Amino acid sequence: MLRIFNILLLLAVLSSSEVLAKNTKHHKTKRTNKKSLKIDRFGDEIYVYEKGDYFDMDIAKRVLKRSIGIIPSDLYHIASAPFKNPQNTLRYMGIVGTIMAFDKPITTFYQQNIETPLAFYSLPTLFKPTPITSGADGWLVYGSIAQYLGGFALGDEKTQVTAIMAMKAIGYSYFIDHVFLKSILGRRRPKSDLYHDYDPNPTHTSNPHDFSPFQPLHFDAHDGRTSFPSFHLTMYFSVAKVYQEMYDNYWLPYGALAIVFASNIRGHHHWVGDMVGGAIIGTLIGHEIVSNYRNRYHKGKASNFNIYPIDNGIGFTYRF
Repeated sequence: MLRIFNILLLLAVLSSSEVLAKNTKHHKTKRTNKKSLKIDRFGDEIYVYEKGDYFDMDIAKRVLKRSIGIIPSDLYHIASAPFKNPQNTLRYMGIVGTIMAFDKPITTFYQQNIETPLAFYSLPTLFKPTPITSGADGWLVYGSIAQYLGGFALGDEKTQVTAIMAMKAIGYSYFIDHVFLKSILGRRRPKSDLYHDYDPNPTHTSNPHDFSPFQPLHFDAHDGRTSFPSFHLTMYFSVAKVYQEMYDNYWLPYGALAIVFASNIRGHHHWVGDMVGGAIIGTLIGHEIVSNYRNRYHKGKASNFNIYPIDNGIGFTYRF
């Protein structure tokens, strides 16, 4: 009887060893679908981000489908955000308006004490410059593309989602700020040396209240009445806000923002009010991009207003 028991025990050990060897071999050739649980500051589960196989097409397709399909809803939420909390909107408008009222002395101080000491610093241009990839801007654009490709190679859903959010933040900032808001408000840019009232460019002014609303739309860089709001600050803060909310970290994204902003700082040609306004708008854009994606796909909460593609066009729902 004891001999039979020993034989059975030996067979069990050999069988277990064979299974373990197979599993070990499997894990050496293929990544497991590990998932990292994301908990927000209130202790609620946000989403389980998937980490699949290298070059995982299922994850890539899902991320692209969601990110593209939600664009109309992104734009709706960005446009409606100022009306969701009127008190905050009025508060921020008051801050920007107050700065604009005293923009000449504030910007003069900024030119002398911030721009001048940093005038030597400039990041190199990556590849061939375009309207949104020249100078330091290319580091944001190409950096987001590189991050997405890295996330795709590693099968990392969160990395891919964040990179696409950053690229959307850049695109939204360009059309909302550079194309529309600048044309609607028509503020003239300040002279490069307000203290000595000098600038070789005749389109620049020393009058911070020189507005002429409803200018023609411009898709390229234009040096006319395109001062408010600052497109670069809008873009930088929208991208920084995306990374800050996705990774729950302030130091890295806003530290990188400072490095990029300081590059060729004199080339911005803005009143301080333009930059503060751009920073506020950019923060709103970045927050709404992340919030809308999370509410739609991560928490299972339906947005009040949703637009989605259907066979014969587009459909929408609105919850009262």
